[in-house]
Amino acid sequence: MARRRSSPRGLAAGLCAAGSLLGGAGALAQEPAESGPRLTFDLDTRLVANDNLDLVADPPGTATYLETRLGLGLVSETRLSRLELDLGAVTRTGDAPGDGDLNGLGEADLRVAYSREVATSRLSFDGRVAYRDLDVFDPFDDTVELPDGSVVTEKAGQRRSAVAGITLETGLTAPLGLVLDLRREATEFTDTTDPDLYDTRETRASVGLRMTLTPATEGVLEVSRSLYRAEDTLRRERERRAARFDITHELSGGTVLEASLGVTDIDEIARAGGAPRIEENGFTGSLGLSRPLPLGSIGISAATALETTGRRNTLNLERVIVRPNAELRLGLGVSSDEDGEIEPVADIAYALDLPTGALEASLSQSVTTSDEDEDLSRLRASLNYVHDINALSRLSLGADYVSVSDLGAGSAGDEERATLSVTYSRDITRDWSLDLGYSHDREDTGTTRAASGNRVFLGLSRSFTILP
Repeated sequence: MARRRSSPRGLAAGLCAAGSLLGGAGALAQEPAESGPRLTFDLDTRLVANDNLDLVADPPGTATYLETRLGLGLVSETRLSRLELDLGAVTRTGDAPGDGDLNGLGEADLRVAYSREVATSRLSFDGRVAYRDLDVFDPFDDTVELPDGSVVTEKAGQRRSAVAGITLETGLTAPLGLVLDLRREATEFTDTTDPDLYDTRETRASVGLRMTLTPATEGVLEVSRSLYRAEDTLRRERERRAARFDITHELSGGTVLEASLGVTDIDEIARAGGAPRIEENGFTGSLGLSRPLPLGSIGISAATALETTGRRNTLNLERVIVRPNAELRLGLGVSSDEDGEIEPVADIAYALDLPTGALEASLSQSVTTSDEDEDLSRLRASLNYVHDINALSRLSLGADYVSVSDLGAGSAGDEERATLSVTYSRDITRDWSLDLGYSHDREDTGTTRAASGNRVFLGLSRSFTILP
């Protein structure tokens, strides 16, 4: 099958927007800094052996390569503005059986954020350009999302993305204020034959009017519009228009009441034909109540929203418990579609500081609608433990799991991915650290034989401040 090569026009537009806005940010940031710029540099180089780099059912052999991670961060602040710039890259050099030489760029990121506040107005901008080699796709990378919402993909090709957004806020201290927001996203895939990896572009714009109704009550009237285009086999085009009014009222004792009421209109067509037109319109709303407690807070919320798959209603209860050395966030609820099918949802996180280390655990169960108009149930769990052996060395244990299942009659299948890891680190000097680690990966799509792989590495890492 011939490889599909995507048009770079959407990505180029995002890059141009990011470049022009970044140039303007640099000009604005010429005001003398009060604390001076802070520049940091991170280096992590590892010798890696992986017996199943592509994570396939029948691996061709063990890949041995040198992996180098570089990071550069800049923060510059003045009395009125703040600029953040982050650069990151991952290169791999070595031999991969079945794929030949493993030489070149595996990952790259450029992120910029700028804000400037003058009198009662604030201007902020954020942008990001990212590159990923799908040969080593990481489903636990929260910055990468595939169009069909899957966690398993064909181990070939590249993903490039660009995001740029700008926000203008006026009347920050006045009874009336205006909020203007514009955002552009573009993603393209190259050198892949997977039909679920296709180019997408989306533009979103919103205008909001913020109103201080009373000293304890604030309202926001917002109208928004978004346009999404996909270069899949159907060549879908989706337009979403919405208007809503949000109100926040503070009651006695710190209790906060939040309510929202609006309307949403969704219109989706398949430019290539082969699929019926999707039209959804109706009201949306939410109601929430939260109250602080001596050791945390408690809250309840309900919401109804419209997606391309129809109406979805959710009900959530949340409890936050804060202790001197621990914090627990417990969120439990249910989500139902317009046919009455009920799915559980959850958002649980726990953090504990120990005398000789730290423990973090999280569990989330969510229901989302993919770009391919399919309702998906996504389960994500993680556990991380760090034990300080002594003043110079430590042991880190980690476990990550993610699964995705189709809730309807769509084409998406059940998928799951899991990783177990252990790493020993020892500080050689004040700046340098020696790292020795092992990880085990497992992948299962439910349609083919499950695949697993093992990875060991030995590396040196360093993180230090260049400025000031």
